[in-house]
Amino acid sequence: MILKDYKPNLLNEPSTINYMHFLESYLGANLEFQYIYYEENEKPKLGATAFDKGKLKIFDKENLCTRDIIVKENTIILDISIMEKGKEPLALFTALHEAGHFWMHKKYIRNVVNNYQYLIQIR
Repeated sequence: MILKDYKPNLLNEPSTINYMHFLESYLGANLEFQYIYYEENEKPKLGATAFDKGKLKIFDKENLCTRDIIVKENTIILDISIMEKGKEPLALFTALHEAGHFWMHKKYIRNVVNNYQYLIQIR
């Protein structure tokens, strides 16, 4: 349904989706790239979706510390580490995975803290 609306020719001639264009132009999401912070014993967090304005803990590589950043509503955050050369399939999968959250849950999560415990809603 989404592909038929976004680019119907992909149904007849499959090719790679330009996920940045899809996220920003079709879904209307803001796209950000950050080093998403995770605890040492946790699995890396490769992406996050913010439905409302909130804070996200990131690793500030330049200053070698963690800090909170303000994330605008309707933002998909991708971890910078997946943008490295050779990780293009992981970047595509992660971006479209977050796009699925954005598209499917957006209307249900308005004004509610979303599923990601590391993203805190600001009131």
